[in-house]
Amino acid sequence: MIQHLKTIIPVLLIAAISAGCEHKKSVTDDGGKGDFSGTYCIQSLNSDMVIVQTGDSVAFTIQAEMVVIGTGKISGDTLHLEMDASGSDALTCMLVFSTDRQNYSGFYQMTDSAGTVVSEGILQGGKGACPKYDVTTNGIPRFVTSDLTELSKIERISKFRSGEGHSYADHFESCRSMKHYYGVYENFRENRTVPVYSPAAGTIQSVSDDGHGASIGLNNKQVLIRPNAEPAFILRIFHCDLISSAIAEGKEVQAGELIGHARLFYEDLGEHAGCFDIAVWVNTPEGMRLVPFFDAMTDAVFNRYAERGVSSRQEFVITKEERDADPLECNGEWFANGGNLENWVTLSDPSDGESPGDGWPAGDIILGVPYADRTEFKFIHPGYSASADSGAPWGFLHQGLDLIVAQDSARVIAPADGVVEEINIYQNEHNALWQVNLRVRYNEEFVYHLLYEPRARTREEDERQRAAIPLAVGQKVKQGDPFGVVYDFSPEDPASIGSTLHFDIWKGEENICPAPYFTAEAYAGMLALLRAMYPEGELCYP
Repeated sequence: MIQHLKTIIPVLLIAAISAGCEHKKSVTDDGGKGDFSGTYCIQSLNSDMVIVQTGDSVAFTIQAEMVVIGTGKISGDTLHLEMDASGSDALTCMLVFSTDRQNYSGFYQMTDSAGTVVSEGILQGGKGACPKYDVTTNGIPRFVTSDLTELSKIERISKFRSGEGHSYADHFESCRSMKHYYGVYENFRENRTVPVYSPAAGTIQSVSDDGHGASIGLNNKQVLIRPNAEPAFILRIFHCDLISSAIAEGKEVQAGELIGHARLFYEDLGEHAGCFDIAVWVNTPEGMRLVPFFDAMTDAVFNRYAERGVSSRQEFVITKEERDADPLECNGEWFANGGNLENWVTLSDPSDGESPGDGWPAGDIILGVPYADRTEFKFIHPGYSASADSGAPWGFLHQGLDLIVAQDSARVIAPADGVVEEINIYQNEHNALWQVNLRVRYNEEFVYHLLYEPRARTREEDERQRAAIPLAVGQKVKQGDPFGVVYDFSPEDPASIGSTLHFDIWKGEENICPAPYFTAEAYAGMLALLRAMYPEGELCYP
């Protein structure tokens, strides 16, 4: 069993380790200092651990992918526990509890028979059961508000309960893959090519090494995210090369925030991978269950798949009854056969109107205004200037147009058609204030940015700003579509002229003056805003 766990690093292994265990090591007991009995939440997995103390010993049970049972000893405020397991792998674990037994933290390390460290990490949790959600009674809530990746680079997706890859199942089922593989078009199967986004706003619960190839530095990681809207659920993303060390346990992420890229080439193995994967766990009253990712998507997100020829969410699911009637054969965790049912959903060509490629509009970008009501902005300051000596009245380089908010919030609309490529929360290194950066692609040549700069002094303020932007990565937009509002979090600051909506466009790798691309009506409106600050000014000084 441990060999199977080591290979795929599932919930069971981490949960068992989370309980704290130590093999082949004597423990010196000082009699304990309080009762450890009770139910504790393993935060990183949203799994319950039940401890029963008898004298200076304890027994524990963990409800994870499988029910794990073990025993252990007490040493002061520390628990050293052992998990009943077969195989030659050693689990070395320890949990240190607060004096009132309300919280714990600790570490784990797993080594194989040769003494090589297979997995290790930090653990923490608290007393009380983890959040639970009854999917049988209530169905699956739709908390996924942004897609996992750039769908134009995805050719096909495996079905829930497929016979692809290896067996990945909860303890209610067996010998089937209850996650989804995203199959990448062959020409995109390189590292740092296919982005991985957080599908929901939430907190990263853990980052761990993944299998199949080396996990060195930030590469080839599993990332677990607990959604804020539905804390009984866990999103587990596999084979991700992280963008930075900031993608770590405890980090708050927003829906659509870039966390990394799919690992699609393994240097140590010398091979390309055709896909990467995602699984969705939920803690139910009956135990941890796996559910389809597509059932958790909002209509806005799923509609992107509908545009690629998918008629319903059910297309991505093989029902339990269908799978049981066509059982798979497993050799350990690996499938001996793929069954007789179709395991994949093949998407239609993205050039058939999904977004990139032939579906993009031809020619130059056509710009409207980025505001819903011009009176909700004071003026433009500064406008576009290619250099400090361009003759611009503001006297410095500025490659874009800054619209200054006139009230607590100002409504933003799409200045042009496009596909949302990126939405990121960002702390500006120049003034330490937080902002939300939005990138939209118009076609192969043109991209535009809207930077929502609400003068947020904390990430929490900026998360409120992100929540006010009803967009998801991969979403198609039309000129005039609502883009939410830009807030102003510092109206009491006499030194501040107000928060800002920064707008710029790019042609290829060049940031350019947007003025020639505005419609006549849009140009007049934008120029009027600029001249409210600079009566003789122009939008651009190239």
